[in-house]
Amino acid sequence: MKIRATDSGAPGWLVELDRRLVALSRSAGALRLAIGDALRLLRETGGYLELGFSSVGAYGFERVGRKPRWVDESARVAARLAELPGLRAALEHGALGWSMVELLAREATPETEEQLIAEAGGRTVRAMRERLVGLGEGGDGEPAPPEPGDERRTLQVSVDSVTAWAFEATRSLLRTRFGVVGDDAMVEALLAEAMSTLLARHPELTCRLDSASRAEAGDQRRELERRLAELLAEDGMDQGEDPALTELIAGFVDDAQDGGELPRTPVELDAHLRELSARLQTRDRRLGELACEVWACSGWRELGYASAAQYANERLGCSLASVKARMTLARRCKRLVPEVALALDDGDIGYEAARLVARVADRHTVYAWLDRAASRTTKHLREEVEIVEAVARAEGMTPVGCEPPDAALVAEFQDLERGMLDGTVAELVVNGGRLEGSGSSQISVTEDGEASQISVTDDGRGRWAGMVPLRMRLRSETIGFWRDISRLFEASGEVGSFVDFLIRAFWSVWLRRDPERVAYQDVYERDRLRCASPVCSNRDLTPHHLKFRGHGGGEERSNIAGLCVTCHLEVLHLGRMRAVPPAHDIHWTLGRDGFLTVHGRELLG
Repeated sequence: MKIRATDSGAPGWLVELDRRLVALSRSAGALRLAIGDALRLLRETGGYLELGFSSVGAYGFERVGRKPRWVDESARVAARLAELPGLRAALEHGALGWSMVELLAREATPETEEQLIAEAGGRTVRAMRERLVGLGEGGDGEPAPPEPGDERRTLQVSVDSVTAWAFEATRSLLRTRFGVVGDDAMVEALLAEAMSTLLARHPELTCRLDSASRAEAGDQRRELERRLAELLAEDGMDQGEDPALTELIAGFVDDAQDGGELPRTPVELDAHLRELSARLQTRDRRLGELACEVWACSGWRELGYASAAQYANERLGCSLASVKARMTLARRCKRLVPEVALALDDGDIGYEAARLVARVADRHTVYAWLDRAASRTTKHLREEVEIVEAVARAEGMTPVGCEPPDAALVAEFQDLERGMLDGTVAELVVNGGRLEGSGSSQISVTEDGEASQISVTDDGRGRWAGMVPLRMRLRSETIGFWRDISRLFEASGEVGSFVDFLIRAFWSVWLRRDPERVAYQDVYERDRLRCASPVCSNRDLTPHHLKFRGHGGGEERSNIAGLCVTCHLEVLHLGRMRAVPPAHDIHWTLGRDGFLTVHGRELLG
């Protein structure tokens, strides 16, 4: 096994810390493969349907505690490695990291895997990605474009409280109706409509929209990243073996190995996956703690790496974003004393539930949030965390330290979402309403604790009373896009603040594009355009009569719920799930034998 020796002259304590970090990361890859094997079997046998879930991703989010994308990728890689024993062994024994194996599995065949494994031992992930471009169908042999950087900054916008609430309602609707997730995607959607509206109203502004400089800056940044990556790629990773690291990885991997045959029944597979998940999330938490120590002193630089991203990709075998996510959780667990960490290590809560709780809890509220996590599905817990965060943003407060929302607040926020869906709130936004009274918008960008002013717009009224800050972590490119469109807005002479204009421009377009109402549209809007199942968030809704019409059920809305096609036809109607009315307080039973029960929003077991 060839692993880059740490010969950069770094202090001994850092070298040992690096070894433990690498060993944890490689053993986590072996555990993830074991989880992927079980998920693959669950998918191939339809076991997730038997347990009452619409997809393996939905199952994994609730029971494994990982996002659907992570779950799907794990199952996909495990399926590919079933045909590639050499690559599988390299991952299981820690010879290659997950990022490299996932990359090679896309192109490898039983005939080429041995050669690719040998090449991977002497190349960086970036170099190997470029090497593989020519192997794919239609590949022209040109180097692959570098991946975008992870540079993010904080955009802060001061608005009045009414505008803040309209912004939060728009954020919620973009997520619910259009599936737009994340601040970058949301802001880009709003800016795109604002740009179209401004140019349609003021064609003379077209010449002011200079995106060339922004593209040139992006090209320069990407070229710099490429040059930095090449500093260590000249000799590849084959710089001699590190016996101490090899031994340490072997110990960690042995501890991660599961062995034995996979269970065959869905319930047994679920128990197996839950046990593996608890072991993996303990490793992830510890990895985050060690990474915090390395990053605190820019240890990756002392170890001879050109950037943090390069250290994560080439040394740890994972993306920088995944390392940062683990570091964030580790920092928040430290802030919350050991409660969240203990619950995570004991498997009482899943990885995603821990991340959700850590976003809003502090030392005073952590027990209340852990109790809430134990009594909610991950879907409902995420909704309630997002409600707390939305209310805090709209009121100009921090969500950290807020108590879990009570039933009244949940209902109030859901009513706001329904008002956006049926057009009531959107009409208010588009036609002005109370937004006519909004004042100035003051925008600033902070990076590494330093603030720099982008622009200040004032509508001349000088109304600063009741202003609250909206803060978003955005990519540099998105902030550049914001800067460009805000300048267009200033040059246009439009009345009001820029944020008000963003909201109104978006809804003036999308209200007109709203399709004609269909049968049961009121039911779908009541359920906020997502599957009513407590463990599914699909949006392809169909009406389900809770008391079957063949058993005397009527058309009253208390007897109808919106379910996605899979939950409706393949899960509920085949006896894999039961749902007892009324619609506003359904008693759910998942699995033929009552695998999981939920009453309303309360998880019973």
